[in-house]
Amino acid sequence: MTYFNRAITPNEALFVHYHIFPIPTCIDPSTWRLQATGLVDKPLALSKVVLEKYSLATPRRGFV
Repeated sequence: MTYFNRAITPNEALFVHYHIFPIPTCIDPSTWRLQATGLVDKPLALSKVVLEKYSLATPRRGFV
């Protein structure tokens, strides 16, 4: 229950379920893409290089 006193759940507290076998342990950064598809106005695919250009978000407390 110690994870509920934080705004963000740490990675070690998350449960991950893979639908593929074997579980991937490495990627090829030149071909890997994060895809946003489905009920979106504009589907997109972002490479690892593009994602690394974005800064990490800073969590906020309370409502904005």
